[in-house]
Amino acid sequence: MEKTIKIMMIALCAHLLYSNSELLIAAQKMSADGCNVFDTVVLSVFALAYSLISTICVYHVEKYLPVMIFAILDGFAVYLRINVNQEYFLLIVSLFFGFYTFCLISFVFLILRQNRNKKQNEIENENAQQKNISVAQKNISDSQKNILGTSTKAIENKKDFSEEEISVYNNARAKINGSGKKPEKISQVLAEIENENVKQKIIETYSYQQTTLF
Repeated sequence: MEKTIKIMMIALCAHLLYSNSELLIAAQKMSADGCNVFDTVVLSVFALAYSLISTICVYHVEKYLPVMIFAILDGFAVYLRINVNQEYFLLIVSLFFGFYTFCLISFVFLILRQNRNKKQNEIENENAQQKNISVAQKNISDSQKNILGTSTKAIENKKDFSEEEISVYNNARAKINGSGKKPEKISQVLAEIENENVKQKIIETYSYQQTTLF
C-alpha cells in the first residue's frame, strides 16, 4: 500500500510539473526577450519546486482542503495554458502563482503545527506512562515496607519475652492447639500459667475466645 501511494504521489508531482512549467514558459514567451534555453531550464526548476511542495503538502496534511485547492489551481493552470492569448494573461498568471505561493506557505505552517501537536501528544503520553510506572513502583515499595514493618514488629514482639517465657508460651500453644483450641483447654492452660506476660500473649493469640474465657 505504501508503495502504491508513493507511485501516486510521483505521478501527481509529474502532472503538476507539466502544468506549471508549461504555464510559466508560456508567460515568458510573451515577454519582449522571448524564452531561451536558460529561461526554460530555470522555469522548469521553479515549476518542479511548486509541484514537489504541493505533493508533499497533500501527502502530509492528510485532509481534503489541500487536495481541493491544488485541484482547482491545476485546473485553472490548464485553462490559462489553453487561453494564452487572452487579455490580461500575464496579470492573471502573476496573481495565480502569488495565490499558489500563499497556499503552499499556509500548508507548510499547518504541517509544522500538526507535527508540534503530534510531538506534544507523544510527550504527554510518555509522561503519563512514566507516572503510572512511578505509581506502580511506589505501591510495590509501600507493600515491601509494610511486609518489612510486620516482620520487624514480629521480631520486636519476640524480643519482649525472655527465653523462659518463650518456652512457656510455646508449650502453652502446643497444648491448646493439640486440643483443637477448645475454650476449656485454653482456660485450663491460662490457669496453669503464672507469668502475666505469657498469659496476656496467649489471650491476644486466641482473642476470638476471650468472651468465653472471661
